Amino acid sequence: MQEFEYFEPRNIDEAVSLLVKYGGAARVIAGGTDLVLRMQMGTRKPRYLINIKAITGLDDIRCNGEIRIGATTTLSDMATSAELQNQCPLLADVARQFASITVANMATLGGNLCNASPAADTAAPLMVLSARANISGPDGNREVLLTDFFTGPGSTVMKPDELLTEIRIPVPSPNDRWAYIKHGIRSVSDLAVASVAVVASIEQDIFTNTQIALGAVAPTPLKASQVEDALKGKEATTENIDKAAQLIKEQCYPISDVRASAEYRTEIAYVLTRRALLSCLNAK
Repeated sequence: MQEFEYFEPRNIDEAVSLLVKYGGAARVIAGGTDLVLRMQMGTRKPRYLINIKAITGLDDIRCNGEIRIGATTTLSDMATSAELQNQCPLLADVARQFASITVANMATLGGNLCNASPAADTAAPLMVLSARANISGPDGNREVLLTDFFTGPGSTVMKPDELLTEIRIPVPSPNDRWAYIKHGIRSVSDLAVASVAVVASIEQDIFTNTQIALGAVAPTPLKASQVEDALKGKEATTENIDKAAQLIKEQCYPISDVRASAEYRTEIAYVLTRRALLSCLNAK
């Protein structure tokens, strides 16, 4: 592992100042479950490490008119959060499926998003929840919808001198129906071969609003807009779900790798989308 300088800023302004000073030569670390491994493998060689774990307030979960989750909040804290279980059970369920307990105790929400893997577990669920990323930089704060956050594998809209500080989510309606399905090779705690998140509003047996997003089936987490549009205003039936879910095959453009072929991922995307929608249809 290459030698590096290590910093522990006391607040967000200090962290941003370090990023301004060292730019692309620096890497932010919190849980380190991905970055440390890459450094050991030699695929990441930062000259400066900026540990934001000690910054007060970045590991909070607050529900007061909206849901606010700090960037250094661990996945295990999300899984056990009474606030999330009550206000947004979809996210609590996602966190429970994230990985082994050891990894979930260290991995952070901000790290999972900023790593920008197409298979990032939290990305698709946050997209269907209309989440916004709060980003701090030398020019102040800005917000970006999660649907606009990812620009490619391993890349986001963030600049080298910016820091993800918080995710903000509108409180879901208690009448919304939701589903999250993750398909791994051995178990749901594996890196996803494909995953799908759905939030659906069904009124008088009509799909009034459906939000669908998938992971690991495109260079970035994918919003399934064609399927959403096909369901809007349609009767909530198995037949309409079957027809709409087929459209996901036209939106997917996955890669083949050691875990699955592109063809398999495309087919499983359809299967998972259909299952998730049927789960919403049958939810009480």
